[in-house]
Amino acid sequence: VDPRTSLPNMNLIKEHLPRILNDPDTVLIDVQIQNFVPFTEKYGPVAGNQVVRSAAKMIGDLLHQVDPTGSFIGHPRDDHFLIGLKSSAAPRVERDLPDRFQTHIQQYYDPNEVSQHLMTVNGTAYPLMQFRVVRVPIESLKTLVNLPDGVKLPSKGT
Repeated sequence: VDPRTSLPNMNLIKEHLPRILNDPDTVLIDVQIQNFVPFTEKYGPVAGNQVVRSAAKMIGDLLHQVDPTGSFIGHPRDDHFLIGLKSSAAPRVERDLPDRFQTHIQQYYDPNEVSQHLMTVNGTAYPLMQFRVVRVPIESLKTLVNLPDGVKLPSKGT
């Protein structure tokens, strides 16, 4: 379990994958916090951990609304979350998560950065953090979670 978010880490995600993937109505969504590294370079690891914790809570709250019994969320890497949920709930998550994060994240920045929609780190300008939300094709999942070559994932059709 990731100590910052209390969510399943990479090892626990790998354990849950066969169960998740055996449900033909489950889709997987990768959520990445873009520009997280420059943010932590500027504001430090404590601020980065606050962003990760609040992002995890935000994702969990939305999943509780749209798919309270069938959803799964894991935290495989510092700036990534992996969501498994019913296909009928996916469009709302894909639509709402980026907007919610964009509004919420402003509290972590200097007001001038928010008004300019940019932060400057060591002389380089970066956009403010945002969620990149992408459905993960099953074929790509092995790479995303770094499964060893010998591990087989169930196919959706079997």
